[in-house]
Amino acid sequence: AHTSYPFGLHSLLALPWDYSTHCDGFFLVSHLCAGVVETKSGQCKACNDLGKNEYLEKIVARYTNGVHENTLLIFHGIGGLVDVVCRKTMAINVLCLCCLNNVKKLLGKEGTIDVHKQMLMALSS
Repeated sequence: AHTSYPFGLHSLLALPWDYSTHCDGFFLVSHLCAGVVETKSGQCKACNDLGKNEYLEKIVARYTNGVHENTLLIFHGIGGLVDVVCRKTMAINVLCLCCLNNVKKLLGKEGTIDVHKQMLMALSS
């Protein structure tokens, strides 16, 4: 969960919870948390109701199904951002390599044209 949670959403949206980590656990706590266990789930009612929050349901869906590559970066977790950067870096490297190959081909053809020009000059004189 540490690399999958979209921490950036907290700066964009007024989400009704805070997050924390402890001993490899990732926890969400409602802003309205009373700190008193009221349900059989071992959570207070406000924290238990977070499971019905629309934003949290979508976060869980993206965590479960994966984030579409065209989704805004704010919805990606750190791990997803690293994947996006790797894919884009590879695409840039491929484009640079293609461009370099095209330049080398053009330079080779330019050299061939120069040789042909020299031959024509020699034949015409």
